[in-house]
Amino acid sequence: MSDQIRVAVIGCGGIAHYHARAIPKADNVENHPRENHPAVVMVCGQDGSAERYEFPPVDQFALQLRHLIRCLETGGPHRIPPENSLGNMKVIDALFTSMKSGQPVSP
Repeated sequence: MSDQIRVAVIGCGGIAHYHARAIPKADNVENHPRENHPAVVMVCGQDGSAERYEFPPVDQFALQLRHLIRCLETGGPHRIPPENSLGNMKVIDALFTSMKSGQPVSP
């Protein structure tokens, strides 16, 4: 079994490749050692060009909390609008409804 996650997104302008180390299921994912690896995105153009973007490992939960605290302290807007979160919850609710009924459901 590979310890890599690989995704290719194909568009009319080329292909974007993403790969990162997979994090196996664990009771305490936050402390799993594989989180300390970078994520890499390769963008390949139809003309043969390629650009590599490497993102250093970060604690995403800490970054999200810092942003929320800044918003609460300054009164500034959160970068993810509430409508986005409500839309996500509608989709999650529809998934559970569909799983219970065995039928397709629209959010």
